[in-house]
Amino acid sequence: MPAIERYDGDFYTGLGEDGKERLLASGYHILIVSGLYGLVCPLEPVQMYDCILDEHNPNFEIWKLGGCLTRVLADYIRKNTIRRVFEFTSIDDYRNVIDWESLKITISSVEVFHCLYKHADGQKGLRSLGKFVGDTFLDLSEDQVFRIQPGTECGDVIFSDRCFRADKAEKRPLPEDWGVLHYDTILDEDVRVQLAYAEDLLVTLYRSPKAYADAGSSIWLGYAKGLEKMLHYEVARRLRAYIFSKYANETWRFEGCIFRDLPKQLKKILWAEEEKVKQINLGEWEYLRENLQRGASEPFVPDVFADILTDALAFIDREFGADYDPIETVCEYFSGHRGKATHTGTYTLEDLLKERKTILMHLNTVIGLLYTKHRKDHSSLLTDARSGDRYERLDAILALGRTGGHDVVEQLVDALSDPDFLVRGFAAVSLSKLGTRRACKYLMDRHGIETNWEVKNRIRYACEQLGCT
Repeated sequence: MPAIERYDGDFYTGLGEDGKERLLASGYHILIVSGLYGLVCPLEPVQMYDCILDEHNPNFEIWKLGGCLTRVLADYIRKNTIRRVFEFTSIDDYRNVIDWESLKITISSVEVFHCLYKHADGQKGLRSLGKFVGDTFLDLSEDQVFRIQPGTECGDVIFSDRCFRADKAEKRPLPEDWGVLHYDTILDEDVRVQLAYAEDLLVTLYRSPKAYADAGSSIWLGYAKGLEKMLHYEVARRLRAYIFSKYANETWRFEGCIFRDLPKQLKKILWAEEEKVKQINLGEWEYLRENLQRGASEPFVPDVFADILTDALAFIDREFGADYDPIETVCEYFSGHRGKATHTGTYTLEDLLKERKTILMHLNTVIGLLYTKHRKDHSSLLTDARSGDRYERLDAILALGRTGGHDVVEQLVDALSDPDFLVRGFAAVSLSKLGTRRACKYLMDRHGIETNWEVKNRIRYACEQLGCT
């Protein structure tokens, strides 16, 4: 079925059937951002699928890796000599899968306008943007389209040259008690960029006289995503490395344990296939220890199953001790506010500003625990990757895959020849995340002689991610 007919979300509801027909007849180049296909044309056949493009979907990282989708869009723009791009995605994850600044640098002749609904952003603004396209934008003449400038308003829509709303306004100074979010101490770029984005958006909206009604909701979601990423990369990573180091057999499965019976949180991070691993959401982090304890004490639970749950619980207590209590508290706080921001209510900018001191206190607490108190430095990770015990080696290899550096690539390449099949497999996965093709030759050489089928699959996956040929 053609994409324009298959998709029926809020934007397409607002656009309506007449709007769809007018859009197809307009002569404009239309591209649709798809979680499964990347970029599709309206008449391109697509299957029925469920693949929301967000941070929990492995495709999100695939489309971002090495600027994959950005390069596809750039090629399309060049091929069709497009001079202006109007972006109507509204949702941060869909918008941010394209590196817009890189696109404008790569093609200096193209102008990009992000179309922002005044009164809501994210999912809540999509239907209104669809209606705007069908009722207003398609009625603009070519001359009117080319007269649009950053800051131009048309009805309830603002055309911006930035990915978030930045209305013309005097830069009023920030209050003396504004506070600082210490994301500069975070080594992982993905987390740092996410939190910096939320902070930049807050400053922009604070200085804007026309902040939309639920401006606070977008910022809540930005902070919550940053927190989830921190926990995924620093806690879930260690838990995955530990459980695999102790229980995984050569097929990367847990002997005597039925995977589907594991608590939902563990299943998300213990998939053997890397592309299926997902982030645990904040509500699940809040109750992780409780669910592990409950699952281990269920009657008639197989011994291996109970051992894994008990071991996972003991591992968290051993790694973080009493420091995990404030992490749970922070998850509870953000989970409640995120639920309201996403589903049940509206947060104004003023609502969020009232909570800012508490927000900073909670986030800075987690940053301090995960990236200062319980985080090893780069040199220690390199040492552990070479000569630690099995868990330490696997954890260090996964951690190095998030940092990069010439010495990291060399260390991971060496690990491809390690006698331990888990070390080889985890090394291949981490090389795929570094985004450098320097490792291609070594990955391809190893693929030819690798005897463990699951490791071979991971090497193949890494080669695909890096574009090795």
